[in-house]
Amino acid sequence: MQLLYVLLFARARRAPIAVTDGPMAERPRPAALEKVGVQNGGTLPWSLRDAEKVDGIATGVAIPNAITTAGTAWLPNVTANRLGLGLENGDADLRGYCAKTAPVPGSCSQSSCGSWKLRTLRSCVARCQGCERCHFVSFSRRHRDCSWFFDCDLSRLGQSDSGESFRTFAVAKSSPRPSVMPPQPQLIIGMGVVPPRLQYLPHVLSSFARQTRPPDRILVATPVTYLRFNVTGAFRTQLAAVVGRFPMVEAVPCAMDMGPGSKLLCTLHRALKLTALASNRETALVLADDDAVYHPWALQRLDAAVRQNASQSYTYFRGHSLGPISAAHPKSGLIMGQGVDLFSIPLHAGMARQQAARALAFFSTLQEYDERYFYHDDVWISIWLQDQLRLPICSVDVPDGAALAWRSAAPSGNWHDAAGLFSLQDARLQRGPLTGALSQARRVWLSKTRDLSVPYVTPPCAPVCVCANLK
Repeated sequence: MQLLYVLLFARARRAPIAVTDGPMAERPRPAALEKVGVQNGGTLPWSLRDAEKVDGIATGVAIPNAITTAGTAWLPNVTANRLGLGLENGDADLRGYCAKTAPVPGSCSQSSCGSWKLRTLRSCVARCQGCERCHFVSFSRRHRDCSWFFDCDLSRLGQSDSGESFRTFAVAKSSPRPSVMPPQPQLIIGMGVVPPRLQYLPHVLSSFARQTRPPDRILVATPVTYLRFNVTGAFRTQLAAVVGRFPMVEAVPCAMDMGPGSKLLCTLHRALKLTALASNRETALVLADDDAVYHPWALQRLDAAVRQNASQSYTYFRGHSLGPISAAHPKSGLIMGQGVDLFSIPLHAGMARQQAARALAFFSTLQEYDERYFYHDDVWISIWLQDQLRLPICSVDVPDGAALAWRSAAPSGNWHDAAGLFSLQDARLQRGPLTGALSQARRVWLSKTRDLSVPYVTPPCAPVCVCANLK
C-alpha cells in the first residue's frame, strides 16, 4: 500500500513536457502558464488541458506566455479577445482554425501562412519556432495538418470543414513581433451602370456604405452613349441624383460604351490618379457589378488579403476557369475572377497613366480574335491580368456559414431577375458554349505573342490567409 501511494504521488508531481525556444527539452511548465496578468490588473487561470487531449503531451504554446514575453501592440489584444469568449476558467477550448490554407508550406521569410504535413503537435510547434513569420498554429491530428500563420484573431476561429478537429495556439518566440501595422490600403470601387439597372444602383451603393471597412472611393462609369441601350435625359438626371446622395461616389464619364468591361476601362485612368495622390498606401481597384448587394464583410476580407500581398488580384469567385492551352502546357490554365464576386486589381503609384489606354488597346485586340469578348469582361480581364500583366489571381474565402459575398439586388432576391433585364438571348453568347471558343481565341493570341516552344505557365498565386470569421 505504501509503495502504491509513493508511485501515485510521484506521478502527480511529474511535470509535463514543455516546448520552448530552441531545441525541445523536458522542463517544468513555465509559471506564466498557470496564472497570467491581464490588462485590467486581474488574473486569469490557465491550463494546457486541450493540448494534452490533442497530442498526449503538454506544450509551451501558451498564449499568456507569448503575451508576457512579446509585449507588442498586437498580442495584448489577443488577451482581450480571449476574455471576450468568456474563458474564465482553465478549460480554454480553442477549437477551430485561424483560416483555411492551401496545401503548400509557404515562405518563412515572406508568406503570411502555410501548411505542413505533421503527425504531432510537438513537431508542429517546433517547426513553427524555427519559422521566422510563424506565430500561430492550427493543428489537426486527424488530418495531420499543421497550418501556420503570421497573424490570427483567436476570437474568430473557423469551424467548418472539420474545423472541430483543429486546435489553435499562439507560439512563444524569443524575439518579439513587429509592432508596426502596415497602413490601410486604398480600396477604390470601379463599377458601371446600365439604364435597366439604374433602379438597383441605390441598393448597391448603400451596401458599400454599410461595409465594416468602407471603400475610399466609388467610381461609376457613365458612357456618353450606350451601344446596347437608348439613353434619355431622364436617365442622366436620375443617375446624377443617385450619385449625389453618396459623398464617396463619383461619376466618371467616358466617350464610348465598352460593354461590361466599362467598369475597368472607364475608371482605370481616374483610379491611377487617386493612386498617385496616396503614394504611401497600397491601392486596389475593386471591380463590382450593378446588380449585386454586397455583404458588410466583403471589403474587410479583401482589405486583409491586400495587406498581406498587394501585388496580386483577389476575388471571391471559385467557379469555372479556362483549361490549359494544350497538353504541352499543363500549367497554362486561366484562373477566373468576376465582378459580381468582387475582383481586385493591384495599382501602384509608379504605374504609368498610359496603362488605361493600354488596357483599352488590349481589349480591342482580343475582340479581333473573337468579338464576343465584348460581352464577357470577366474572361478578358482575367486574360489581361495573367497573360499580359503577369499578375496572379487568388481566391479569398468567404466567412464560415456564408455561400457568396453578395445577394441579388432584385427585390425578389433572384439574381436572374436583375441580370436578365438585358440578357442576350443569342445562344452563342451564353457562357457554356463560349468557354471553348474564348479558350481557343486565347490560345491563338498567345501563340502570336509568346514563345510557346517552352512550357507556358500562368502566374501562380501566393496563398494569403484571411481569418475564418473576419467580418
